[in-house]
Amino acid sequence: MEKTAPELTSELHIPPQLVNILFALLATLALLLCEGMTDPIQSQVRALSLLLLALCALGLALSRWRQVLGRWVTVLSPLLVIAPADLWMGDTGLLVLAAIPVGLAIALITPSAATGIALGETGLLILAYRFGTVDAETLIVALGALWSMLGLCYAVYRPMHQYAHYAWTYYRQAQDLVEESRDRRAELRQALDDLTHANRQIALAN
Repeated sequence: MEKTAPELTSELHIPPQLVNILFALLATLALLLCEGMTDPIQSQVRALSLLLLALCALGLALSRWRQVLGRWVTVLSPLLVIAPADLWMGDTGLLVLAAIPVGLAIALITPSAATGIALGETGLLILAYRFGTVDAETLIVALGALWSMLGLCYAVYRPMHQYAHYAWTYYRQAQDLVEESRDRRAELRQALDDLTHANRQIALAN
C-alpha cells in the first residue's frame, strides 16, 4: 500500500504505548519504594504514583481510540504529576522535570507542538515567579532545562524529518518517472500496432 508523506513522518515518532508502559513501571517502582518512607512523604508519593498510573491507563486507552488524543495525554502526563508534587512537597527543584513533556512532544507529536508546550510552560513559570512561588534561581534553572531540551530535540529530530522529506520527494519523483515510462511504452506499442495495421492495409490494397 502506498504511503503518504505524513505517514512516513509519523514513523519517526515513538509509540505512545511504550512511553506509558515505561511511566507505569516507574510509578509501580515508586509505590514499592514508598513503603519504607514515613508520612506525609509516603502518602504523597503513593498518591502521585497512583495518579501517574491512572494517566498511563488513560493514555493507553485513548491511543487505541484516538491516536492523537492519546499522544497528547501521554505528553502532558508528567506535567500533571510534577505540578502537584511541587505543591505538596514544596521542592521547586522538581520544576526542572517540566522539560520532559517538551522532549516527549517532539518524539510523539511534532516539533511545533513541543515549541508550543515550551512557550506555555515558560509563561506558567514566569507567572509563578511573579506570584512568589518560585525564586529567581529556580526559574533560571527550569527555563534553562526547558529550552535546552527543546534545542537538543530539534538538533536530533530536524535532520531526521528533513531526510524523510527528501526520501519522500525522491520516491515520488521515481514513481512519476515510472508512470511516464509506462505511458510512453503504451504509446509506442499503440504506434507499432497502428503501423502494422497500416502495412497490412497497404499489402491488401496492392
